[in-house]
Amino acid sequence: MDEGRFTEAVVAAIRNAEIAGYFVLPGGSLDAVTEHFQIDVDAAAIRADLASPGGLKASHAQRRMLMILVTLCRPGLAQDLFGEDFSMLPRAVMAMDARNRGLFAELIFSYPGWHD
Repeated sequence: MDEGRFTEAVVAAIRNAEIAGYFVLPGGSLDAVTEHFQIDVDAAAIRADLASPGGLKASHAQRRMLMILVTLCRPGLAQDLFGEDFSMLPRAVMAMDARNRGLFAELIFSYPGWHD
């Protein structure tokens, strides 16, 4: 499996959803990412937003993509933060527009966790 393809999909999804602020990135920039292992979830930023008045400061589409990325990268953390796990993926895709469905499909297809 070409893990570079998954890295590109993750970067594209973060960039498209404009949710880079919820991730720890090398050099603080998506442009510096060369492999998906360099990207980590900023759990503290997500927790702070969730606890603030009004909750997570993101649109529904941004929240869905954030939940998907956290689920793929750190499933236990997704359960802790959102009370969701892999079972939420089908529900999430049903509410997406065509562009986000395409990004979701690429994430799922290229996800290295499915391959040996």
